[in-house]
Amino acid sequence: MRKQHPDRACGVTGCKQKYDAGGYCNAHYQRLRKYGDPRAGKPTLQELAERRAYVIGEIEWFKTFGVSGELIARELGYTKVESVRDLLHRWGRPDLAELFMDRQEENWFRQWLDGKHRVA
Repeated sequence: MRKQHPDRACGVTGCKQKYDAGGYCNAHYQRLRKYGDPRAGKPTLQELAERRAYVIGEIEWFKTFGVSGELIARELGYTKVESVRDLLHRWGRPDLAELFMDRQEENWFRQWLDGKHRVA
């Protein structure tokens, strides 16, 4: 039979769930067993914000040297250029997303900016 510890809380900072095993609540204990880290899995909002700032900062730095979008994506660990482009659009940075367009999209975008392309 398991020991019950009603007065102990999970060992992960900010988690208010009851202690279950290994110093953690059930959810964090399962993450520890599965990933080797009790905080693995869904990132916190702070971690997402830090990652966003890092990625945007790196892209801006690479942009100053004229590095291609494909190389930037590879350096940041993304396998698809489209993934970076979509992230930048979601983050409200279409100015940086422009670096990650293929030539056909770039031509369409330039025509659209010039007013030559009409959407039916």
